[in-house]
Amino acid sequence: MNYQILCFHSLKGIPDLIEALEVLDSEEHFRTGGIQTTKKELANKILELNSGLYILRHDYDEIASYQGISTEEARARFDFIQIHSQETIPGISMILFDTIITVDIPFKSFGQNHDDILIKVKQYLKLILKETGYFAFDAEAEIVYSYETLGSLKFNLLRAKGTIPQQAVTLKKEKSWWKFW
Repeated sequence: MNYQILCFHSLKGIPDLIEALEVLDSEEHFRTGGIQTTKKELANKILELNSGLYILRHDYDEIASYQGISTEEARARFDFIQIHSQETIPGISMILFDTIITVDIPFKSFGQNHDDILIKVKQYLKLILKETGYFAFDAEAEIVYSYETLGSLKFNLLRAKGTIPQQAVTLKKEKSWWKFW
């Protein structure tokens, strides 16, 4: 499982939770309009931020052969750009579609280097939002960030992991109502 942040173009031009949830549920948004001409430029700028990132290259001939389609159709279907980290931890990956950009961080990465991961992710998101004018939607926290409000991004790991801190679980032991001594 991954902690995912979704960057998207807002038709309203403001960070709106309802719109972000609609974009998250809509497959159409993945396929229409967008940053197609600048996708490669954006990917190269992201790579400049961290030498430990690389672009996963698609073998369109192999995809076409496997799916029984033409190479041209394989290029059209798989025209997204995948950026991965060479490091296993934090293992951040990004996928640049035509209208959506996803940033995924494996939950196993969170631990001692939580703050370092947050700094890296904010750095990537700042570049993405600045270059595209998109908004960032943290699905775990259900918060939409603009370029200006991105500084307040914090990972909502409590909800994501489905755990409750020990302090919240510890209940105060009270005397039973039937015991008077």
